[in-house]
Amino acid sequence: MENLSIFKDKLIVTFNLNGWLPIRKDISFGQKLAKVSQEIAFSDQQPIIIMLQEMIGGRDRKYIDLLEEYFKDYTVVLPAGFDYHRHSRSILSVTLIRKDVLGSYKLFQVDEQLPSRTCCVVAEIDGVRTYIINAHVVQIQNFRNQASWYIQERKRLHARQWRLLHEFLHEHRESNVILGGDLRKDGTGRIYR
Repeated sequence: MENLSIFKDKLIVTFNLNGWLPIRKDISFGQKLAKVSQEIAFSDQQPIIIMLQEMIGGRDRKYIDLLEEYFKDYTVVLPAGFDYHRHSRSILSVTLIRKDVLGSYKLFQVDEQLPSRTCCVVAEIDGVRTYIINAHVVQIQNFRNQASWYIQERKRLHARQWRLLHEFLHEHRESNVILGGDLRKDGTGRIYR
């Protein structure tokens, strides 16, 4: 494992856009992106990595283009294997890496079944090879008025996502890995560590 001291005093932000500012009729998704960019811009330190969950691509990349406009000093990394053109209203996880610390990078997938839920990249950050996983784990709470088949499927997907994340972390335990995102609690209220 390489020295992680490059991250010692660096800021990494993870942000669920709908968790922070739930869906409302009086604010568009574009306005929500503007607000989050202002929140981050006013922080004392500019993050080296920003992980966004519940991002929407928008028709013809409308919101992705806005994100690139608001975060000009960042490379916007989209999930591998997800057709955000065809699924313009689907939620996806997006990772932004500050351009001045980013060398080369390559996308990979941890979960091909739910490609929009994880944005995975192996990147050279200040010369250090680092795996970055931005995960939006399937929710298994708030099932009021849901069909039993739906509840069971969500629980299956939730368990599958965690199994895949654990397997990846185990296989790469000697590597530099940053795992962030909306990791959700399990059904008991515990937070995974």
